[in-house]
Amino acid sequence: DGSEVFSGLGGFTFEINYYDITVDNAIQAPDAGDVLTQCVQTLQPIYCDNVTRVGATVTRIDGVLLNIGGIETTGLDWSVSFVTNEQDWGSIDVTWANTHLFDYTEFTEGPDGVVSTSREGTELGSPERGYLEWRSTLTIGWSNNDWRVTAINRYMDSLTEQCTGLVADFGLTDLCSTPTTNKIDATFYTDVQATWTPSNLDGRWSFQAGIQNLFDEDTPICYSCDLNSFDGTLHPIPGSFWFARVGYSLD
Repeated sequence: DGSEVFSGLGGFTFEINYYDITVDNAIQAPDAGDVLTQCVQTLQPIYCDNVTRVGATVTRIDGVLLNIGGIETTGLDWSVSFVTNEQDWGSIDVTWANTHLFDYTEFTEGPDGVVSTSREGTELGSPERGYLEWRSTLTIGWSNNDWRVTAINRYMDSLTEQCTGLVADFGLTDLCSTPTTNKIDATFYTDVQATWTPSNLDGRWSFQAGIQNLFDEDTPICYSCDLNSFDGTLHPIPGSFWFARVGYSLD
C-alpha cells in the first residue's frame, strides 16, 4: 500500500478475497414458485396452507420463514485502487471493486429427501432477492484544494426470474422472455457528486450537490417482484434524482 509504481502514482492497492461459506439450519422465506410446485406435487399442508386460490386462480403465496436446511455459497471479491500524486491541477483516485458469485445452493427437505436448488443468476421476487453473478463498481474521484468531484459507475449482471403463474392471470405472459421465464437485463448506473469544503471557513462547512442515475437508465421490470415491479434491494427508484446538502462539523 502506498508504494510508488511510477513517478505520477502516489499509491496502488490490489485486494482479492475468495469465500466458501456453508450455513446449516438456515432460515429464510422459500421461493413462491417452489412452494406452489411442492403443493401440487405433494399436497402437504406445510406447502398448500401458504397458497390462496380463488377458483383455479392462485391469488397469493405466503413466504413464511422456514428452516430450509442449509446454504452453500462460493465467490470471489477483488478490487484495484490507485491515487496520483498531488499536482497543480489536483489529484485523481480510482477504485474498481468487483464481486463474482460462483455458486449459491439452497438445500431443502422434499418428499423424497434433500433437494438442492442453484440460485446464482436468478431473481426470486417474493420476497425480493436477486443473486447477481457479477457486480462491479468503478469510482473515479478528482480532488483539488477545497473541491472534490466523484463519479460512481455501477454495473449489475442480468438475472432470470420465473414467469409461470406470476403474470398469466393479468394477460401479460407475452411480455416475458419465454413462456416460463423472464430475463431481467443487465444495468449500468452512473452517479455524480461535487463537494466544496471552503478552507476559509475552517473546513467545518461543506456544500454538496449531485445526481443519481445521471443518464436516466431504465430500471428493469421484475414481474415476480412483490413491490413496485422492480427489485428495490438492487436497483434505485426509476428516474434521475437530484440532491443538495449542506453540512457543518462540530469537531
